[in-house]
Amino acid sequence: NVLDARRCISYHTIENRGPIPRELRARFGDWIFGCDLCLDACPVGRSRFDTHPDFTPSNIEAAFPVLRDLLLLDDDAFSAMFRGRPIMRAKRDGLLRNVCVALGNVGTLDDVPALERALADRSPLVRGHAAWALSNLAGRLGNPDAVRTRLVNHVDADAFVRDEVAAALNALPG
Repeated sequence: NVLDARRCISYHTIENRGPIPRELRARFGDWIFGCDLCLDACPVGRSRFDTHPDFTPSNIEAAFPVLRDLLLLDDDAFSAMFRGRPIMRAKRDGLLRNVCVALGNVGTLDDVPALERALADRSPLVRGHAAWALSNLAGRLGNPDAVRTRLVNHVDADAFVRDEVAAALNALPG
């Protein structure tokens, strides 16, 4: 088998500065920064890159943050929280884009207000992915009407965001 690097979760969640392709978003699950799935799939990787058995995160809350809380980070809070850590490579807008995708995939109704706030984020990248996330979340949970109203009423000067909102509306059931 061959791994297609254009579909790599690590690439898209760390290095990609633009939108994550729509056709890949649902496949990313709750990954918000990198992944090691290719090492699991690689016959060489399985034997060469085993995690040391003593490994434990120094701070479990930092290792598994409440995703919706990350959507509240402005530039200063992002820098303060992640200074000196590899996640800085994704930059604030990239991380929040990834959080939107993850919430669209695994979020609950409790995450809708945070995603609605993200529709007003300063970054078009975040706003566009928030629209997708709201649509995907509503479709998964069978509650499209409230999201439809919110998206229909969303006005945005950015062409990417307008395209994402239109695609999100088209994807809603009913």
